[in-house]
This record gives sequence, structure tokens and C-alpha cells, in this order.
Amino acid sequence: LVPAAFSRAFKSKRARAAVMAAAVIGLASATRARVPVFRDPESLWRDTTAKNPGAWMAWYNLGSEELAQGRWREAAEHSERAVALVPTLGIGWFQLGLARWSAGDRAAANDAFSRSLAVAPGQAARLAPRLALARTYLGIAASEAGRPSEAIEHFRLAAELAPGCASCRVNLARARAKAASR
Repeated sequence: LVPAAFSRAFKSKRARAAVMAAAVIGLASATRARVPVFRDPESLWRDTTAKNPGAWMAWYNLGSEELAQGRWREAAEHSERAVALVPTLGIGWFQLGLARWSAGDRAAANDAFSRSLAVAPGQAARLAPRLALARTYLGIAASEAGRPSEAIEHFRLAAELAPGCASCRVNLARARAKAASR
């Protein structure tokens, strides 16, 4: 249908070839203009958030990229944007906790880890390793704050969430030993 209409609109082969060449050149130019956006994942997520500030997944992914690069404050800022858009995003709260912990803001990290645990019960099976890690960070914070029974409970729950996690069991054993020696 389209080829027939195209042939009727442009009777000569030369006219059809000129239109096709113009279309190819136009599309090639548009493609070339968009290539920098796909240079790396961060560029893609920055472009997406600029064009669609309500895209929670783009904010989350941008924060994830920055977290992987050790840019903690930026990762926290962008993870905050994701959870502001979707407050029940357990994985987003977890990522925010990691970014804040890594930036040295333990209190804010603990709050984010607690929020990840509070909003994620329905996602526990899928997010078990991350939830176990959130429990581990909360256990470390409790231990450092001199609250051994709270630390033991967090480490115990971490070990339950991720039964194959050796470090979860080691943390639990150490916390119990430390509490027993007091």
C-alpha cells in the first residue's frame, strides 16, 4: 500500500531516488545526533531523567551507576529521587542506604535500610540477599552503638533471609560471642 502510494506520488525513478536519499540522510543525521546519549549507561539515564523527571527507574539506575563509581553523594541524591517517586520501592531504599552509609552518614543510612525492610515484605523472596545486607548494616550500626541484643537480632534475621550467606552467620556468631564476653 505504501510503496504503491509512493510510486504514484513520485512518478520518475529519479524523484523517488532523491526522496529516498533525503530520507536516509535525514535518518542518519538523527541517529548520529542521538549516539552520544548511548555512550555509556550514565549518559542514557541522565538523558532520560532530563526528558522525563518522573521516570523513577531512570533515577534509580542513575544512582546505581554512581554508586558503582563511588560517587556516594550523587548516588544518594538520585536514589532519593527514585524513592520520592515510588515510596514503596524497597530496592531503592536499600540503594539509598548503601549510598548514605558509604558517604559516612550512618544515621541516614540506617533510616533508609529500615525503610527498605518496612516496604519490602511482599518482595522478600526476590530481594532476600539485599534485605539480608540491609539487616547486616543495621546490625553493624547497632553493634557500634553498643546495642548487642539489637545487633544479634539483625544478624539473625540476615542469616534467615540468606541461609547460604557465610558472612551473615559469621556476623551473628561474632555478635553472640561479643555479647557473652560482656
